[in-house]
Amino acid sequence: MIKGVLFDLDGTLLDHRGAADTAIAGWVSAHCPGHPRLADVPGLWAELEGPYLAMWQAGECSVQEQRRLRLRALCRELLVDEPGDLDAAYADFAERYRQGWAAYPDAAEAVAALRGLALGVLTNAASRR
Repeated sequence: MIKGVLFDLDGTLLDHRGAADTAIAGWVSAHCPGHPRLADVPGLWAELEGPYLAMWQAGECSVQEQRRLRLRALCRELLVDEPGDLDAAYADFAERYRQGWAAYPDAAEAVAALRGLALGVLTNAASRR
């Protein structure tokens, strides 16, 4: 008998990709208005996620450093000047990301359908984004 269900947060209940895509496009628009490759930005940001997260997970750099490296790589790819304060630049992106958090349209219905079971949510996200 099933007594409970665990959900992953990002990509299952919360639309992580949509929030990240909107946030990075907004960040680039604010810092490089009219950039000709704006439509490419979400895909580039997503491509850069894997290698730099893998470096952090392997203990090769801190979470802050992987964020800096990822922003540097995005700026290089877009041929734009790197921000003077990469930590502040990432904080701007992160705030845009938080503002874009939204549940998937069917998340509430799915959770409601499990009424009576123990429910939990897990994530492998950093405790401070």
